[in-house]
Amino acid sequence: MIGYIILGVVSFLILVVIFLLIVAKIAHKKLFGNRYKSDSRISFYTKEEFGLKTKDVEIPLKDIKLKGSIFYYDNCKDDSLFIYCHGMWSGIPEYVQDIEFFCKNGYPVLAIEYEGTNNSEGKSIRGISNSLRCIDSVMKYVMNDEELKNKKIYVAGHSWGGFATSNIPYYYPNIKGIIAISPFIDIIDCFKGLMKKPLWFIIPFIKVIDFFACGKFALANSKKSLRNFKGNIVILHSKNDNMVNFMYNTNKLMNDKKINAKYMISSDKYHFPNYTMEAIDLFLEFQKTMQSLHTNEEKTEYMKTCNFHKMGEIDSLALKEALDYATKEN
Repeated sequence: MIGYIILGVVSFLILVVIFLLIVAKIAHKKLFGNRYKSDSRISFYTKEEFGLKTKDVEIPLKDIKLKGSIFYYDNCKDDSLFIYCHGMWSGIPEYVQDIEFFCKNGYPVLAIEYEGTNNSEGKSIRGISNSLRCIDSVMKYVMNDEELKNKKIYVAGHSWGGFATSNIPYYYPNIKGIIAISPFIDIIDCFKGLMKKPLWFIIPFIKVIDFFACGKFALANSKKSLRNFKGNIVILHSKNDNMVNFMYNTNKLMNDKKINAKYMISSDKYHFPNYTMEAIDLFLEFQKTMQSLHTNEEKTEYMKTCNFHKMGEIDSLALKEALDYATKEN
């Protein structure tokens, strides 16, 4: 009798796990199962506006190619290279002003778009740990390129790219410095900030699905990745970030005494501690107005009146402080 009860309980638990995995897979596919293309209605900064020069690159990843460019000015350093990692549901167009900042300060910048994004190949953006998976391929490309492999390598990135930035040193400890902007530590802590507590039980199942999609990179955790890193670490975050929760992420890194980093913490810059307050105020106004509009036609007409350049204006003083620390000689 007891054996039948145990068998019944085990069978029930197996069915529950299978059900939760199915739910997690549906949620995962909804979030990451499509390609991303930058909104053509937004007047992003362009390389032509800045007079940036570029060299196109194609980087192999399994059976697809990631596409991007090396951005530079003629006076850029010959011995260094920044790798820039963009955020989720965005691509290079959304970050041209950030890339230009590093170029203006003397560094060539290699930026690619992740799988399933804009010009890069791929049927979808695959998963939340796919940013790290893609940047791993970028690092392999750099390490095997005759012109790049002997350069001092620095990595910078925002949000989804911040996750990649703060975890890539685990695989490549020879990196000299990183600048992680609004980064999340791992999949668990990312979703804790996005979901209500009663739903947290589903997060481990989402992580399992992401592991099947992206492999070992789904297991990455910044606390582990940064503890033994000998390079320079800079982390920028705002305490009121409404996308990557500060308490579940950067605050945990700050409380880890084994991580030696410079923390640049603001209180009122939401998800963009690298932007000016004027830019953030304009973006919040833009979001509020867009939410009040009901049709695509209304939204398109409104977007024609927006100053997107002002909305994406970087805080050059904050970034310069971060850059100086990340690139200082140890």
